[in-house]
Amino acid sequence: MEPLTQSAVFAAGLRALGQRVESVALRDGGRRLGRMLVVERRWPLLGRVTATLRGPVWDNGDAGCRAAALARQGPALIEAEERPGTGYLRLMTGACIAEIDLTGPPETWRRRMAGKWRNRLVGAEGAGLHLRDLPAGGVALQRLLAEEAAQRRLRRYRALPLALVPAMAAADPAALRLFQAEVGGQPVAAMLFVRHGAGASYHIGWSGPEGRARDAHALILWQAMGWLAARGVRRLDLGSVDTEGAPGLARFKLGAGAQVRPLAGSWLRLPGAARAAAWPGWGRAGWKAAASGAMGGEPDRGAQPPD
Repeated sequence: MEPLTQSAVFAAGLRALGQRVESVALRDGGRRLGRMLVVERRWPLLGRVTATLRGPVWDNGDAGCRAAALARQGPALIEAEERPGTGYLRLMTGACIAEIDLTGPPETWRRRMAGKWRNRLVGAEGAGLHLRDLPAGGVALQRLLAEEAAQRRLRRYRALPLALVPAMAAADPAALRLFQAEVGGQPVAAMLFVRHGAGASYHIGWSGPEGRARDAHALILWQAMGWLAARGVRRLDLGSVDTEGAPGLARFKLGAGAQVRPLAGSWLRLPGAARAAAWPGWGRAGWKAAASGAMGGEPDRGAQPPD
């Protein structure tokens, strides 16, 4: 199942922002093994850097065939779902992501929740919140983007550029949905989701004091899960899990019933890898700089709503 960063709506959004994006088919002779979205940018000292985030998306082939295809056609930098095999040097260990399985009935989703989280949801259901699901546009989206920008400044984190949101919405309006909680007609919290194939991703969100007091994000996520499942979504990606840097956010995701899945890390293509490994200052900082430049922001850390 493709992640957001390998989807058509993501590619269309990047292209609308002027980013060069190429969809590369990976083959073994005449047989198609998979595909990946590759972006590029010229980088000081490194020259033309190509990168893919959470790719490729494989359809066929064993590990040997896939590694050989990447050795022939792979980009310089990969933030990988699975190990790319020979021809790449690992620069960083992988992050972990939280995913909710939306197959089966809602009763099953609710049973997978942690007891305290389920109690928060029950409280939110009786807290007088009015929920609206809206197209990603207009005043509601502008408020969400402004709140997210303020959160990034306050908490000093970076993620994919906010301009990508209206760009994706313009390219495929049906792919994005904004859920907003209100009290007395006034917004108190919101979350934005992006559909891509049989998957969906939580992208950004905010909650004010009133929303936090009423556990609005728990109710929004629960309602969004049902809305997405009714439209064919089988898996919801809640983004990265960082139990040390963002423990409250990690508890929220895991308490909602999400399962943790490790990614394979960040890799640099050989033979340039040997040269880069010997270059002082490369490694984690070098990867972040190159990937940030290629994507217009740091690699996706997942949305950062208030605890």
